[in-house]
Amino acid sequence: TPARGLWQKEVLWNIGAREAVKRGATKLLFCDLDVHPATGQEDWCDHISDCLETCDVVQPWTTVTESNGRGRWLSFSAQKALGATKIFTGQGFAVAMTADWWERCGGWPEDAVSGGGDAVAALRWSPPGVAQNIYRDVPGMAKLIKQSECPTANYGYMPGDIVHQYHGERSGKDDNRRYLARHYVWELAGGPDKVITRDKYGLWRWKRTKLAKAVREV
Repeated sequence: TPARGLWQKEVLWNIGAREAVKRGATKLLFCDLDVHPATGQEDWCDHISDCLETCDVVQPWTTVTESNGRGRWLSFSAQKALGATKIFTGQGFAVAMTADWWERCGGWPEDAVSGGGDAVAALRWSPPGVAQNIYRDVPGMAKLIKQSECPTANYGYMPGDIVHQYHGERSGKDDNRRYLARHYVWELAGGPDKVITRDKYGLWRWKRTKLAKAVREV
């Protein structure tokens, strides 16, 4: 298909946010479909709204647990508050922000077309000192993090737990977790702009070139 293998999540999030803001929304919550608050947090959205009264961006959780019980970790905002020096920041799967911040930072980065765009955004917006992340060592991802950097957000986190539905090891070896390997492929092709373009709706699609076909097959 014209868009097979291209990551559209951040594009779709921005389309939805533009429509929400147009209708008067002042606070936005972005969540992957495989993430949900743990039981006993029926007022989760109310708490998020309260946090956004004093923060630009909020991670609406302190700990996240994989549904298979094998993984559990802290939000990077909580880690920083606890004084951690080595922080994993690829945690964009549940983020709330004010509509004003979403507009000021230019929305979600849409150029991470192989996945990991939420992690790129987390690194662009994160407070000073939150710098340790495997993505920074991948050429294609490193460029994305540096591009269109916005002012540092007033970043917060919220007490509570969320559950992430397990869909593969975070090592990147599984088929659905090869974000890093795919970004190396983009670099070999000369960058995404060499092989993809936008359709009339703003979504990504492959160019009709031999190079694009070769990258898509890889």
